[in-house]
Amino acid sequence: MRAELLARIDETNKRIDDVNKRIDDMNKRIDDMNLRIDETNKRIDDVRSELVEMMADMRAELTHRMDELNRRMDSLYQGTVKANEHQRLEHEVDTLKERVRRLEERVKAA
Repeated sequence: MRAELLARIDETNKRIDDVNKRIDDMNKRIDDMNLRIDETNKRIDDVRSELVEMMADMRAELTHRMDELNRRMDSLYQGTVKANEHQRLEHEVDTLKERVRRLEERVKAA
């Protein structure tokens, strides 16, 4: 009976050792997985940083382009205003020339 108990104890110890080995293997796989997760998180952080930098550069470029476009639009507007003013002045000069011509005719007729 004692031998049978010792055999059962040895068998139980062997099973406990096997379970401990499986637990150690699982812990190693979990540690490896955590390491890969850490590496992935680092890569995600690196990509996020690159994207933030790219967006800042893009924002600066777009702001510059918009400022340039606004400057060009202002210039075009000023040119249009000057052209309208020039046209108005030409019309006014033509009107004055016509009035002067009529006055000269009245003076000659008198």
